[in-house]
Amino acid sequence: MQIGLKIIVLSLLLVFCFSCKKEKPQEEPTNLTGSTGLSSSTKRYIKFTLGGINYNVTEPTNAAWAAGSRSMQTNAGHNYYKTWDTYQPSPGFNLCVADTAPVASIPVSDAWYKQFLTVKNYSYSPLNLYQNYTYETGIYMDTKDNSSVFWHTVNPIKPSYQNGSAFQITEKVEYTSSGKLNIIFKAIFNCKMYNNSGDSLALTNGEMIVSFSNY
Repeated sequence: MQIGLKIIVLSLLLVFCFSCKKEKPQEEPTNLTGSTGLSSSTKRYIKFTLGGINYNVTEPTNAAWAAGSRSMQTNAGHNYYKTWDTYQPSPGFNLCVADTAPVASIPVSDAWYKQFLTVKNYSYSPLNLYQNYTYETGIYMDTKDNSSVFWHTVNPIKPSYQNGSAFQITEKVEYTSSGKLNIIFKAIFNCKMYNNSGDSLALTNGEMIVSFSNY
């Protein structure tokens, strides 16, 4: 009788404890797009490994990046858009983004610009977009190494299509400054870099936080 009573009491206690147990709250994702603190004041930088050597192009303390340009070229009766910037200090780094979708004027509409620089994967252009006026959609980059040898994403000796390479904007923030739309974004990238003789080096661990303005 006592044994049966103990079993009943124990069973009631177990049921009571189970019913009081709260469900563990689900953990929030830690890498939501736009959730990692980008803002208009975020420090800009570009870092990468080229041929096994690490490089870090950081924004000077006076925030004076060497500014590049944004432009529209006319080809075959259509207007095409590209934007680029030159980042210092040494070794320096040129980044150019182009789109062959025809646009009407400069500046392009803010709605178009938001889609031009957005969270997605970009391809590399087979052309040197920084110098050539023939347009191809994609990314072009160049830099110099510690020996002042110039390296860029286009092979000057033969066509290059950057198979296996990647450039991905992982997050961005839009803000207005002086009445103009600005986009600051973070990107990760890897690619092949070529010198003027056609020799190649692997660029790995690429990461940048940079910004462009629609004006």
